[in-house]
Amino acid sequence: MIIQYLVKPSDLKRYLEDILIEGECEEDDPELNAVLFNQLLERLDLKLFNELSEFLSEEEVEGILSLLKTNPSAAEVQGLLLELLPDVSEITTRVLTEFREFYV
Repeated sequence: MIIQYLVKPSDLKRYLEDILIEGECEEDDPELNAVLFNQLLERLDLKLFNELSEFLSEEEVEGILSLLKTNPSAAEVQGLLLELLPDVSEITTRVLTEFREFYV
């Protein structure tokens, strides 16, 4: 998952929990909430990766995927993405905003 390298885990958790609450999707069942949370996380990660991929060559995408398989540090992933996409922060912010608007 690329999102975990671009958004602080505590911020990401709060962001997704807020979407569940504001979108009135929160349930009384903690297990169901966990499933909903994980589904949102997977969808957000896929949306972000697809958006970033639009600005990268196939070789660059493959390089990122290869790096992600090695369990890299956040600094390694962020460094590579900043090298390839200097505006990665703006792209990430836009994706987070669009995702929230879609689900809330």
